[in-house]
Amino acid sequence: MCTIFLDHFNRYTEYVDLNFEKLHSQKLIDFEDIFGEQWMEEKRNLYRYIAKYAGCKIVAHASQYDVKDLAEFILGKSFTETFKIEFQLKLGIKYLYDLSNNKLPNIYNSPILIFADDNDNFSYGGWTSYQWMSINWVLSKEIDKSKTTDFGINLEPMSIQVFEPEHFTTEDRFSDAMDKLEKLGKDNLDDCAAFFKSLIVL
Repeated sequence: MCTIFLDHFNRYTEYVDLNFEKLHSQKLIDFEDIFGEQWMEEKRNLYRYIAKYAGCKIVAHASQYDVKDLAEFILGKSFTETFKIEFQLKLGIKYLYDLSNNKLPNIYNSPILIFADDNDNFSYGGWTSYQWMSINWVLSKEIDKSKTTDFGINLEPMSIQVFEPEHFTTEDRFSDAMDKLEKLGKDNLDDCAAFFKSLIVL
């Protein structure tokens, strides 16, 4: 992944490693808990790290897509109207990680997902995971204003991807099972697109 703001991502991953129970029970990401007194700008910098990663993928895939707002945010603008992040805890990944006696760490970067609204306005989505936590992202000009990120709030809600252990069989290889669980529990691209659309529209 792009190395700009890498320190902020590393501090986030250290927090994930140490705080599964707190994340699971609170269903919140507390940026003050992660970054301390400077959490507001550090929260922006973590978002900028993911924005840089997403922007690199999108430009490589669709070089004509207008990423001006995203680029300005990465370079220091204090807000973005076109980029949305959602944090998600994946209980299935945690289950497999524990089952492997903590010997099967999970780092996953999704393929890019493209979807359009009824007027053929294209949006892009994807996610990056560390251990049992995913950061789902969307770049879109169709983000409802009520869904844009408020960088003045230290608490962000986090979704939980439910997992039933009986869905996992010992015949599945761990890597294959993790790959299935990473794909949002969706069986096809239409379902994935519907999930990402839900992050940006009412």
